[in-house]
Formats: sequence, C-alpha cells, structure tokens
Amino acid sequence: LTYDRITYYDPKYDREITREVVGHLRVATVLVYHRTWKGFIFVRQNRVGPIDPGGSPLLLEAPAGICEKDEPAYVCALREAEEESGYQPASLEKVSVVYPSPGFFSEQMNLYYAEVTEAQRAGSGGGIDAENEFIEVVYKDLQETKALLRTGQFTDAKTALLLHWFFHEKTD
Repeated sequence: LTYDRITYYDPKYDREITREVVGHLRVATVLVYHRTWKGFIFVRQNRVGPIDPGGSPLLLEAPAGICEKDEPAYVCALREAEEESGYQPASLEKVSVVYPSPGFFSEQMNLYYAEVTEAQRAGSGGGIDAENEFIEVVYKDLQETKALLRTGQFTDAKTALLLHWFFHEKTD
C-alpha cells in the first residue's frame, strides 16, 4: 500500500485540486460455476476488515487474489481459481473492471466468470500454506446461493456483484 497526495486540474472549478489516495495493486476475482452439479465453488476465509465494525472475520467469497507486478489480470484469476478452489478453468469470461472505493483508493478489481467440470479438478484448493492462508472450499447450489444473496449473506462486494451479474445474465 502507498499513500499519496495527487494534484490535478479540475476544469469545473478552473483550478488545481489536491486529493489523498491510498494506492493498491490490481486484484483478480473469478466466480467459479460447476456445470455438472449446477452450483458455485466459493471460499471462506478470514478477512480483517469486517472485524472492526463487529462483523464476522469469515467471509464467503469468490476466489481472488492480488496480481503480481506485470501479471495480466486473467492469468492471476486463473492462478487464484486453481489455488483456492482446486479447479483449473479452461477459459474465463471477463465481466467487468471496477474500483470499489474510487474516492480515495486506487484498487482495481478485475472480475471474471468461469465454468468448470469435475474433469478440471486440479487439486483440493484451500490456498497456499506458505502464504498463511486459511481457506475453506465451500460448495453452494444455485438455489442456496440465490437465497444467501437475497438475504444479504454475501457481504464481500466483489462476490455479490458477480452473483448479481450471474443471476441477471446467465439464468432465465
């Protein structure tokens, strides 16, 4: 993370304006859908952010990770899908690129969708031990996922956004 003060020209006010920004690397997320049993492969892991407002540190989310310096986002998404879910998608569909808090945070989230079958299982998932990741692989069918989404159980913004996209674009 970096902290910077950025000055830029604002034509509306015809003057320079200074703003503070917290810099962050690019992130890639992939919503993994299992075609055979018609459900999603999520991960549950500790996240420090929700602890402060009294929330649970365990979030149910789509596999995601920080992209290496020169790593293309889709390569990062494929890597994270395999490391965290245990499945190796053959391809990715790009959903969007979003900035979750653009008022002060430069984090760029690259959102992808992938479909897998059991033939694409590459391992058990659960992350990389050397990275001190506590990751539980969680399987949810379409109905349960939709119910959890409707009741606000997906508190991770990138996952909720991908699920809303899925239920709008991929289902009848």
